[in-house]
Amino acid sequence: PPPVQEKIEPVKPEEKKVIPQVPKERLPKPIGKFIASLPDYSNPETRAALEKYGPFVYNSPITEEDKLLEEKGPFEFENGAIYIGQWNKEGFRKGKGKQIWPDGSIYEGYWENEQANGKGRLIHADGDVYEGDWLDDKAHGQGTYTHSDGAVYTCLLYTSPSPRDLSTSRMPSSA
Repeated sequence: PPPVQEKIEPVKPEEKKVIPQVPKERLPKPIGKFIASLPDYSNPETRAALEKYGPFVYNSPITEEDKLLEEKGPFEFENGAIYIGQWNKEGFRKGKGKQIWPDGSIYEGYWENEQANGKGRLIHADGDVYEGDWLDDKAHGQGTYTHSDGAVYTCLLYTSPSPRDLSTSRMPSSA
């Protein structure tokens, strides 16, 4: 008999995944400060990737909760990473936002619980790009990883061990 194949349903871009809320008293407050202007941390590889892929497309429907978020930035963390985007009233990153690191890496996408959660794109300092699902600052779910040499992998990634794991993509550093 032929082998049994598991059917994996793709995530529809217009659907917004529900990320469990962490109680605000358990979230560490961001440590850093708002700064007057955004430094240019880009490098030739990240500039080339941005030119090739264009701006990140936010495609989740806007909710009533999203309308309460405040656009702020740039905010510089102790590690030099800078965030520009939406914040909730408690002072945490939530909603749409972009974070850049001193090495030139750029994440743009959705935030929840002070971490990349939902759809997003990470352009690594070397020009490699992962675009897809994120969970707690890790590539998790359906996405596409494109190496700067042109190799493309469309895959499912999981943060816990799974026989379907193909690779992992992590944020450059916690912030």
